[in-house]
Amino acid sequence: MRNVSIASFWNVVIILVQFTLSPVISRLYSPAEYGVYVLFSSFVINITFFSHFRYGDAVILTTSSRQRDNVFSLSIILIVVVSTLSLLFIFLFKQPLTKLFKLPLGNSLVYLIPLSVLLGSIMELLLVVNVGRKKFSNNGLAGFLNGAGSRGVTIMYAVAQKAIPIGLVLGDISGKVLALIGLTFSFRKPLPVFRRLVKETTIVRMREVAQHFRSFPFYFLPSNFLVTFSAHLPLYVFQYQYGAAVVGAYALASSMLEIFNRLVPYTISSVFLQKAIELRDMSHRHLSTKTYRLFLYLLLVATIIFSGFALLGDIVFPWVFGEKWSIAGTFITMLAISYTFNFIGVALTEVYKVMGRQRLLLGISVGTVVVKILVLMLIFFLDLKVAPALFTYSAISALASMVQVIGVFVILRYNVIKVLTLLMASLGVLLMVWSIGLLF
Repeated sequence: MRNVSIASFWNVVIILVQFTLSPVISRLYSPAEYGVYVLFSSFVINITFFSHFRYGDAVILTTSSRQRDNVFSLSIILIVVVSTLSLLFIFLFKQPLTKLFKLPLGNSLVYLIPLSVLLGSIMELLLVVNVGRKKFSNNGLAGFLNGAGSRGVTIMYAVAQKAIPIGLVLGDISGKVLALIGLTFSFRKPLPVFRRLVKETTIVRMREVAQHFRSFPFYFLPSNFLVTFSAHLPLYVFQYQYGAAVVGAYALASSMLEIFNRLVPYTISSVFLQKAIELRDMSHRHLSTKTYRLFLYLLLVATIIFSGFALLGDIVFPWVFGEKWSIAGTFITMLAISYTFNFIGVALTEVYKVMGRQRLLLGISVGTVVVKILVLMLIFFLDLKVAPALFTYSAISALASMVQVIGVFVILRYNVIKVLTLLMASLGVLLMVWSIGLLF
């Protein structure tokens, strides 16, 4: 409970910084300029998922310091290799890539993608290490440095120079650098730690841990990548179909909803993973009952929060972020439907990992991505307008998240019908509230 409180405190601080500074940024940068940065960030996030083949996530499951050091070293090597290959790929295929996706990215901008991947991947790895060390306060500080540094540099660049996409990109990189500095000093004596790391790491031992945790690159990596990639799919379709301004509005609306994911489920997720392992070792029933209680709590909170967005989003959003972002307010009322069930699933899907059912999660993720691709193809070929296209995509995404949540209780063999009934009731409430909002 103490760890949840610490993580929650820092998330509240980070969210306050984001919510305070985002309206400033939205008045400096246009939706089109923000849309270019969003595409940059999307490429970075998707490459980062491959950077250490998810071996970094296995750090928390290691049973000895030697095993942990070799998993860490293996992850660092893979991060450097993937970052270098991404730079080579951009150098060779920059023109076809930008033409295919109609990306208005300048020469200097695209070459910053590998740097952002490198920094973000190392930061992600150190955050996982600190979860294993139960250094949740240090992780919170790093998140604060990342968010405040990123937005601070972004604003200063627009004021001192000009509000163009490079200002947003430099802010992103600056925030990651500050976070890495904070994470490095979370180790009281970083030099002795580094020396021990070098001493304990060998090629043979890295090969052993790679074999031992092979389920992470084979199952956990594809399933998590597909979830992330499917979340970014509409960015590419909307960019091609409607332009960078729509992408920017969609991204800002999503980021505001994502705040609540970071405030509650992401905060709970890392702590729940560790707790779920302990509960599993105690008994299957302990894990099942605690997971169901967590589901009920998340369902209630999510339905209340996102019903508010579905009802009032298009009224409040332009007032907070400026009239040029009014379309984002319309978007947020529809996206609230899918974010409700994503909110519920973030922490609960850790059960797949704890129960060793990554293969099932992969199968669900593949099915989800296939359905989303088909929906986006339908949107593209029918040439739908923005609003109906987004509502259709949001509804399908909501159903996909519901399937992931139901899968958790199928694995646990616990209250499956009740969970399905409650999820459908929540969906009914959201659709009713959204329909009422259309009347205003």
